[in-house]
Amino acid sequence: LARLLRDGWSPNTADSKNRTPRHCAANHGCRTIVSQLIDAGANPNAENDAMKTPLHLATSHGYEGTVSKYYSRMGQIDPNIKDNDPCTPIHWAIRCRSVASVYLLLQVGADALIPEINGYTALYLATRNRSYACVLNELLQDGVDADAQDERGHPPLLRAF
Repeated sequence: LARLLRDGWSPNTADSKNRTPRHCAANHGCRTIVSQLIDAGANPNAENDAMKTPLHLATSHGYEGTVSKYYSRMGQIDPNIKDNDPCTPIHWAIRCRSVASVYLLLQVGADALIPEINGYTALYLATRNRSYACVLNELLQDGVDADAQDERGHPPLLRAF
């Protein structure tokens, strides 16, 4: 990779599905390569055909180490960008029960009240299963409104019981 970059190869080169090297590295949890591509100027918000950014892919697979590599560059990355599902990175992090990723995303401004396609917010998703208790606790400690209602007018904590 270092040689390709030295020889002038663009880190933003995309294939026919608009996947860049950062998409591939994030999808496979290759945090060293992610760092090298970030340093080489790869577009931090590049979307593939499914509108997924590398951050969506890293969080959807629970690659906390890869997500942490993005943390220092989060000023350039939109933590609330939706993919085709439409989910934000925090939705994917919660589905993977990645407390560390949820924590990092909240630190950089991820909005836990953005609904996905079914109208469920991150807080609502965290209440769906008792094994999500750590994620739910992280969201509540971050100050997410426990009384915020979903698109059907139901508060998420109602789901916890």
